[in-house]
Amino acid sequence: MADSGKNCNNQTEDAATLEITARPSPTTVARNDRGTGYLGNPQRLLNLPAELLFMILEELDLEELYNACWTCKALLSFLMSKQAQRIWSIALKKTRPSLPMPPPSCSILAVARLLFWQRCHNCGCHDRSMKVKLEWFTRICNECIPLVSVGFEDAAKQVRDATSYPQLADILFKKDNDENLGNDNNPGNGVEGNRILLRDIDRMIEDFKAVEKPVSPEQFKAFLQCLARKHKERRRCAYTIDRWQNRKTAMIKTQRFRELISRLRSSTWEEEVEFLARVGELRKISGLPEVRPVLYQSLPLVTEDWEELSISIRSFLENTRSRRRLQEYRKVISGGLYVLKQAVETHYATARPGVPPALYRPSYIDFAFSADCRAIVDVPMTMSVNMDDFASIIPALATKWDEDVKARLTCLMRKLLEDIPISADVDPLTLAIAVFTCKHEHQYREIPARLRHYPAILSHGCTRTGSLPPDSDQYAQVAMNFQVADGYRCRRTRSRVEPQVQVPFDTANLDDGPRAKDNIRWMRDVVSALGLDPSRATLQDVEQCRERLHCRHCTDGPSQRPTFNWESAHEHHQKLRHEQNRDGGNLSLDPASPQETWERAEPVRPSWRQITYRGKLLDD
Repeated sequence: MADSGKNCNNQTEDAATLEITARPSPTTVARNDRGTGYLGNPQRLLNLPAELLFMILEELDLEELYNACWTCKALLSFLMSKQAQRIWSIALKKTRPSLPMPPPSCSILAVARLLFWQRCHNCGCHDRSMKVKLEWFTRICNECIPLVSVGFEDAAKQVRDATSYPQLADILFKKDNDENLGNDNNPGNGVEGNRILLRDIDRMIEDFKAVEKPVSPEQFKAFLQCLARKHKERRRCAYTIDRWQNRKTAMIKTQRFRELISRLRSSTWEEEVEFLARVGELRKISGLPEVRPVLYQSLPLVTEDWEELSISIRSFLENTRSRRRLQEYRKVISGGLYVLKQAVETHYATARPGVPPALYRPSYIDFAFSADCRAIVDVPMTMSVNMDDFASIIPALATKWDEDVKARLTCLMRKLLEDIPISADVDPLTLAIAVFTCKHEHQYREIPARLRHYPAILSHGCTRTGSLPPDSDQYAQVAMNFQVADGYRCRRTRSRVEPQVQVPFDTANLDDGPRAKDNIRWMRDVVSALGLDPSRATLQDVEQCRERLHCRHCTDGPSQRPTFNWESAHEHHQKLRHEQNRDGGNLSLDPASPQETWERAEPVRPSWRQITYRGKLLDD
């Protein structure tokens, strides 16, 4: 029993000797030129008085002290001695971030070797994909794992052959057993199942052989408890080291990032760094593919490394400079664009008083690219812009814009009405059947029927929504992104594929194909069913009509069939067409006459609630 405890404690004293089996990486060893003095010959440090030597070594942290071990054999022998244990303890306390004291079964030197020896502890290779096996307390490459470890079945066989105690192997090498010395490897390690180091098996066999024979049940239980205690201590220490490594990596990354920002500030990119910090995008630099390897690199960076890094991220910084200058330019002309917007609204409020739909007017973007308006808006920030500057040019621009837009819409509508005989003295835009169709409404949502006619179509947001031209200058980029388009819009305001901006009124988004002609034909059927002439009935005539319609395709009883006015009838026809396309039905929505689709309903007098809501009395 006593021998069992003695063997467990002796392993602590031999931990340093057993763990150190290879020399450190040349990148971590201090490179000193041969010469005279203490710098050229570190062995002469041992000639100093003991008190002075201890004072020098106590100023080092754990990594520095570990690297100092390998400067010469004499210093290594001194630091491996028992009288140097206090120096290792002080170095451990000086390490930042703080690292707790390892358990008695693990030496401080073993912890230092695990943290700072960046090569395989078996073959000495330097593999970037090599990971630390914390529960093994070693660094092993994938090629060496089969050489230094065995599976649980082979380990149990070795223990049975060496100790002739089969119950020991059965207890130790069960999965999920606290007493075993194995490690659950991830699939990325290249090893399947649990494995255990041959070194740990040999130590365990030696400790068990040292127990007095015959082994009593009490001694056997004490031996297993000793193994379990040491395994738990080593596992707890491994988890502590893992957390320490994460904190250390975060500290190195933060320090490198701050140094990178400091170097950028001291160079020609100071304004760009301030801009990124102001908009909250400074951390984007650390996410660049060129920067991430540098932040996690363990070796110190020299001036050449920083210069190479600054060249690799130049494109990102130049893009940031363009964004900064664009934002500064935006501040200069945003005031002028806002005054232009107010001037347009004031002019149309005065020229068309009492018009309810306030959106039936041009937007500021329709005038922003005219030479007169741009000369007023695009001025230095020191010059002020007011509404009097636009008072003399807005009326002429508004008149020209109204005529141009009406001419383009008339040309488009005459093309859509070419199959319907229209008199030359009739303005096609005033007809009730003159409904416009947006190219995007079928993909997103439908336009209400009341917003399909002129001038309501002027408020449709898709007519002023488009993409930014690739060759746009700063003025165009600011003017088109100054404000989103007003009014009803079929397209989504935010597109992940292509950002949408506000453009001058354009009929390119209005459909001139079969879908647009179908909408006109459906509206013509509704107008004919109401008893009006489609070639002459205006929108005002349809709105004043008291006739209501029933849909012949709705198979409910006569008393349950819904009643439609002209607007709801047009929308109902669209709904039937979409349901037919979706379900593949045989419903005929293209009859020879409107009477096959619609029939008149009894006129309904509006209730007092409808009269109160509309705010006026309706004639009988």
